[in-house]
Amino acid sequence: MISQLFLTTWDMWQYRNNRLHGKAGPLALARHSVLDNRMEEEMIAGYASMTQHTQHFIRSETLLDLNKLSLPNKQHWLNSVRLGRKEYAAATQPAPVYEQERNHMRAWQQMIIFTV
Repeated sequence: MISQLFLTTWDMWQYRNNRLHGKAGPLALARHSVLDNRMEEEMIAGYASMTQHTQHFIRSETLLDLNKLSLPNKQHWLNSVRLGRKEYAAATQPAPVYEQERNHMRAWQQMIIFTV
């Protein structure tokens, strides 16, 4: 009887964990909803601000197909799109101007020339 009580308790614990943390649990559904909204925002933003080799993440997928993905795949897709946007932003930034460093180097070179 004690063994049966432990088994019943274990089954109740497993049921609770599956309902709370399982694929159809409220936490998973909430996470899916958050990721679905973020993916929709990325799709609306389009691929204009992405590099050529990362534009396929937006061009080749539909929002309906993306919503069917698992949680890790949704997160991976979002990370890939965000990295594509960061790469594009980094490529379009103007090169920094190192005028102050140039002036220091010129002064250093002149100092060496005068001491020699």
